[in-house]
Amino acid sequence: MLPTRELAIQVNEEYETLRGRELSKAALVIGGVSEKTQIQSVRSGSNLVIATPGRLQDFITRKLIDLREIKILVLDEADRMLDMGFSSRHPAHPRDPAAAPADAMFFGYPRAICRRTG
Repeated sequence: MLPTRELAIQVNEEYETLRGRELSKAALVIGGVSEKTQIQSVRSGSNLVIATPGRLQDFITRKLIDLREIKILVLDEADRMLDMGFSSRHPAHPRDPAAAPADAMFFGYPRAICRRTG
């Protein structure tokens, strides 16, 4: 999950450059653009979702994405997302970062939270 559409697009472009033929395409789930192809991508069973918080929340609310099967969560620029209003009320936000799965990765989280996670 990334804080901005532009950063999510950049990450998706890099993933496409590096993924080769063995890995499936990512589902890019971002606001500000048509959701039709995004919904198709999610429904096709993508193993990787690159998303911004707002559109991800929308897809979760509409039951287009289910986070119960999530294996790895990466929050890039998490401190920026918190500054932008992403909070513990968001379904993808770990309620207690110390209790997050071992493979959860937090980039840019405030030092107090990083200390709690290990």
